[in-house]
Amino acid sequence: KGLVTITSLAISASNIPQASHSSDHLGNEMRRENIFPVTPTFKMRVENFFETDVENKVEECLLKNNSYRDYEAADFLSQIYFDDQKCAEVLGGILKQLAEKLDAVRCQAGLCLVQLLSGPNMIPFLPCKEMLLEGLRMDCRHSNDNEETNWANPEFTFPLLMRVINIDAFFYPIISGLVVSIGGLTESVTKHSTKAILDYFRALQKAKMIGKISKIGKAFIRLFDEHPKDSRVILPLLVTIDKLLSHGCFDNILQDERSDFTDQLVMRIRKESSRCTDIKRLLAIIPVALGTLHTHDKELVKSTTFPFIMRLLAHRYPRIRRCTAEQFYVKLLEDDSIAPKSDNIDKVMTILSEVTWDRSLGPPWNVRESRNQVALLLGVELSEKDRVGPASKPAATKVVDEFASYQSLVETAGR
Repeated sequence: KGLVTITSLAISASNIPQASHSSDHLGNEMRRENIFPVTPTFKMRVENFFETDVENKVEECLLKNNSYRDYEAADFLSQIYFDDQKCAEVLGGILKQLAEKLDAVRCQAGLCLVQLLSGPNMIPFLPCKEMLLEGLRMDCRHSNDNEETNWANPEFTFPLLMRVINIDAFFYPIISGLVVSIGGLTESVTKHSTKAILDYFRALQKAKMIGKISKIGKAFIRLFDEHPKDSRVILPLLVTIDKLLSHGCFDNILQDERSDFTDQLVMRIRKESSRCTDIKRLLAIIPVALGTLHTHDKELVKSTTFPFIMRLLAHRYPRIRRCTAEQFYVKLLEDDSIAPKSDNIDKVMTILSEVTWDRSLGPPWNVRESRNQVALLLGVELSEKDRVGPASKPAATKVVDEFASYQSLVETAGR
């Protein structure tokens, strides 16, 4: 319903008379008659809005082909008028919904885009108009197919989105929506969204566009920062990063000494694991932490990543300890060069495979002692608190009240 409302309002704006303009140079070619007022219905033009002296200054700057954001009262103006920035925000929000995991939402978002971008009601101020229309197959060559398009079909929709993702204004909204789809539970949506982004990464790697790969990594870090502890976003984000790491999509920036992606990622997953009670999120953190061991920064691995993995091996939840041990064993089996001390790998793998990690941390099973032995063999330094564990709270002494029982009440009443 929200998508339909936004679409109808934006279409109403396009019914206001406008002068011709180029979508590639909107900021410089705006005229007073081209700016659309953003009101509850988008239909009313604001007359005599400016005071005389401000209006004269605006008109003077317009004649010099300057961007209206350079004028006095530019912030106020941007809240009132529908311009290229507002257009990018509206379309970015709809494209994000087009990348989401629910079929009904993708279908409605696609229909809204058809209304906004095709026919006589096309909204003005489109960023990279030709690239956008061609990427979504809404240009003149495919205009007859728009109404029959099944936008709910993930096999059709996600490849189109990857053609539009190169437009800077829509990059982050599309990535945000894709993450939720890739890490979702619907098999067809997960399959086709994952295939679309993996194909995109392969194309970037083939073209050696490391900057684009780094940009995606920064977008993921931004998602961590904007949605801390939010399982709806963080859980699929972790699943997405795990898939990309396992397919080698981030190998270039993991080995790039100029990139701080690994450092930032480890910092975010440690923050997400702190005081986390969501088992699914903790389970998703484990493979991501192990995937960062392939970074060029060995000091980061030794001082931060390995101690974090050791804490997971002694986590308070038995399932987390067991899954960490299993996945760590497999990781060492695949590549033992990630360990700081490779001479002790056999002993470490023996402990990981033989210890029953979902038993108690203390006596009689002493799982924490086994973890400490693994850390010692790998040369990982643990703090005193990590080695010993949290101090046990003394049992509270219960004060017995001789008058608290029913028997006491009977005896007192019988006197």
